[in-house]
Amino acid sequence: RQGNASFRKFNRRNERSPSSSKRCSARVHVQVFPVMSKSMPPPSKGLIYAELLANIRQISVIAALETPCDTATKVELSGNGQEFILQHGGESTTLTLPGRIVLTTQLQKPALGRKELSWRLPLDSPPTRPDAEDAQSNVAPWSASNLREDFEFLCRDCGAVVIGKGVIKTWKDLPSENWAEMMDFWHCHKPDVPEHERTHEHESNGAQGPEELDTENSVATSKGYGANTKFAANSGTAFIDITTFLLSPSDCSNLEPLDNQTTPALEQKVAIRPIHCKGCSRNMGYFDEQSDGVKIWKWSIKLSQANPHWSSGSRLPQMPSISSIISTRISSVLQAQCCSRLLLHPLEWKPSPAASDAMNKMSPSLLSLWILTPTLRYSATNSSAVDEPNLSPGKLAMKVFWKEVTEEEAAKLMDTVEEVPLPSEAIQQISACLHGSAVLLPPSTRKFQGWDVGLLERWEEE
Repeated sequence: RQGNASFRKFNRRNERSPSSSKRCSARVHVQVFPVMSKSMPPPSKGLIYAELLANIRQISVIAALETPCDTATKVELSGNGQEFILQHGGESTTLTLPGRIVLTTQLQKPALGRKELSWRLPLDSPPTRPDAEDAQSNVAPWSASNLREDFEFLCRDCGAVVIGKGVIKTWKDLPSENWAEMMDFWHCHKPDVPEHERTHEHESNGAQGPEELDTENSVATSKGYGANTKFAANSGTAFIDITTFLLSPSDCSNLEPLDNQTTPALEQKVAIRPIHCKGCSRNMGYFDEQSDGVKIWKWSIKLSQANPHWSSGSRLPQMPSISSIISTRISSVLQAQCCSRLLLHPLEWKPSPAASDAMNKMSPSLLSLWILTPTLRYSATNSSAVDEPNLSPGKLAMKVFWKEVTEEEAAKLMDTVEEVPLPSEAIQQISACLHGSAVLLPPSTRKFQGWDVGLLERWEEE
């Protein structure tokens, strides 16, 4: 009441004195702020995720909304059957599907009051050859067929030249990692060596004698499939596998080993020396004593902007993601070992069942992976990637269940998983990729019985 009385007195004074009103209006500045209503709903655009189920020729679509469905919520397909359109909360969201839907498909109406909706939509086209090839492909970026003599590679961080233009005259793809093992197996079970290839004939009670064994081993070695056959680094030639370039040290620039530091490589059973960039100290690879060469991680370098990104009709990425490289490595392990459970661990790590709590806290993270789908196509409204016009619709990826484990937990898994040794920083980047991929998935699909669910990008050639 007292405030209202003062306000009335103020108005009466202003009515009696127009000049004072002018002075007051000149001094008083009124600012109006918008008031947010408590009943105002949050943004309702939501998330739409679509996944191609190639085996049953359907596309699974899940829409996760911020607010429950109401009578205004509607869904429809575009005229060409390629786009899924959701109208909710006054907004329209369109998602390009990873395949074309049968045009006569009748979409189920959204259930009122629900925040998550799902559909199974039939594909219009029959199974195609690219679908089958995607499921079996282990193509990694920068294969030998796409690289030329005039290509130049730089450090991905500081841009220092690592492989100069014209240094590499020949690019060659290395065979799969289990190639030597298969050749050894064939050598042990092959038919007898032809008579003209034997230099000594020596038999003892029907068994092969040492002279004959030495002769057969020398023949195998000369043909390239002996147990002691290896690839040696040669100047002017680069050998390429899924994750590395194998080069002669003389063909590399701006690289240096860390003094007095070696890492025991579990695969080679020998010590390797990490190699870093002189300009920024980035881990670039390691010196491989078996081949007397340098192995450079593909995710540590980039293709020079001066080089054309098209070669032999294929698109060359300037900086392929580490996810696209590691996922190809994982896929090759799956096909070679027929095992869907893997452990990503640092090169220097060795299992220790009696690891202390302090060691578990200080040790780098180890990733336990359970591969659910090695190859799938998906599309999501939260994806920042842009569809390439010459590629199949949707993005190619690998769906995995994953979790970070301690050294003690990892040691208990050794009998049930395949090991994939990688640099510690590479494992950290893969962990970050898996964490980041969660935003593409509907909230209800991000967890499964204690596992996190994530997507790893797969490389796809045009």
